[in-house]
Amino acid sequence: MKRTKSQFYFHQLHFISDNLLIVVGRIKQPDMLIIFPRTRAFRLVSESGFGGYLQKHDWHPLIGNRRKDAGVYCSTSTPYLLDHKKSLSEDRLDMDLRDYAVITPQECIEVISCEDPIVEEIDQRSH
Repeated sequence: MKRTKSQFYFHQLHFISDNLLIVVGRIKQPDMLIIFPRTRAFRLVSESGFGGYLQKHDWHPLIGNRRKDAGVYCSTSTPYLLDHKKSLSEDRLDMDLRDYAVITPQECIEVISCEDPIVEEIDQRSH
């Protein structure tokens, strides 16, 4: 698991050609770009309502901090993912889908994707 420096917050979200791009960082300083290739679905959830959801299902951390109040987590058994799979046409049922949660202190973006996210550090000298 990659550790975050501390908490992080959402700065920007873009959906371009099946790719979800999320910029996160400290309150006034974006420092990480998280790219979800082949995004199938995503939703924004209030973090206060997501805490119990995170605890009820089997999530493993990809990026996190010691307090577990910010990070990226992955699961293959959430209701959101299972509901999405029910809506797939027969020719797409063999897709290897996973549910990812990008968590900040205020919100959570839940992402269904076929691939693990790509994480890039943002060069602060260019800002």
